[in-house]
Amino acid sequence: MMPPIPELQALLEAVEARFKGPVRTTAGFERLAAAIEFELGESLGATTLKRLWGYIPNRLVTLAYLGDDRFEVLDSANAKLLPGDRIEASCLLKGWPLFVPGILRAGTLTPPYIAGKAHGLSVLEKL
Repeated sequence: MMPPIPELQALLEAVEARFKGPVRTTAGFERLAAAIEFELGESLGATTLKRLWGYIPNRLVTLAYLGDDRFEVLDSANAKLLPGDRIEASCLLKGWPLFVPGILRAGTLTPPYIAGKAHGLSVLEKL
């Protein structure tokens, strides 16, 4: 998890002061999203707000390419994929969901898995 960013913390505190209290529940984030849209005319999803507050951590997975469209999970934070898992993927596209026909975990093949269903993969870096 990233270290706290002072400017972000100050912004979150200012929003909570304007909102008249801390935001700590799913219902609170949904009310805050509605209040922002009502007051500013801007749509900001409750899930995005949860991520800003650290209520939902961002997911980050590091893969190693094994060849023949096969990958091994090297590191995983806040994701269903675990280190050592093996997946097949013919392509990874930023902004698009990743469909995995199954995860090979400890010798067992799991059901299909879709990563980034709502907004697709947000970061792709070749190391």
